[in-house]
Amino acid sequence: MSKHKKIRRPLPRERKVFIAICIVLALIVLAVAGYLIYKNFDNQAKYKTDPDIIFNQKVAGYDFNKLRQTYPDIVAWLDVPNTNIALPIVQHPDNDFYYLNHNAQSEYDVSGAAYMQLCNKKDMSDPVTVVYGHNMIDNGMFSTAHFFENSDFFKDNEKFYVYTPGHKLTYTTVSAYIYDDRHIINSNNGFTDTNVRMKYFNEVCNPTSQVKNVRPGISLKAEDKLFQLSTCMSDPNLANQRYIVSGVLTNDEPTN
Repeated sequence: MSKHKKIRRPLPRERKVFIAICIVLALIVLAVAGYLIYKNFDNQAKYKTDPDIIFNQKVAGYDFNKLRQTYPDIVAWLDVPNTNIALPIVQHPDNDFYYLNHNAQSEYDVSGAAYMQLCNKKDMSDPVTVVYGHNMIDNGMFSTAHFFENSDFFKDNEKFYVYTPGHKLTYTTVSAYIYDDRHIINSNNGFTDTNVRMKYFNEVCNPTSQVKNVRPGISLKAEDKLFQLSTCMSDPNLANQRYIVSGVLTNDEPTN
């Protein structure tokens, strides 16, 4: 009895087209994802190498005239030791949301930039200054702010720094915790009312979230200046929550 080879029927044309489209789309997604990751790493590299030229160790400050040639809307430089946060802080002159999807060089970029909104003064003299940054999957922008969720890291990393023209501002970390997505400045009427300000300061020193770290023995006075980093949570179930790292100004050194 002769054996007959099983004849494989050709795939219907529609199915072939569908498979081809799926392959092309998959390649496009991979290419775009690869480009975005590269772009973010490239931006992070720029942020880390540029200050080597414009940071003057002698006066412990930055040359903001040179910085503005690269980052036209820069107002300060943020340095959080032992994280990837060594970034320019920018503030767009008329669009609070511009830097959600533009980098500090004013180029379109989904990684965005570390930015503050127009409700805050450029010299960080407000009772509360909030700086926003995306929580990127490649540890870019503000993603490593989540290091402060670790109690040992929070304990061992007490200081971070903000450089403005003519000043080196040192902040001592007060707390780090999960907060809701309310606009901190607007929902507290700009903290012009001392009672409102002290109520918020008490919340910062005594956060109610389950994920939190607080500096023992620290308290805030009405005249204190608070600086807060705000970023998203990694858990998609917490999409309406924000992670806040708060520091109080403890030293203001003049620079040239």
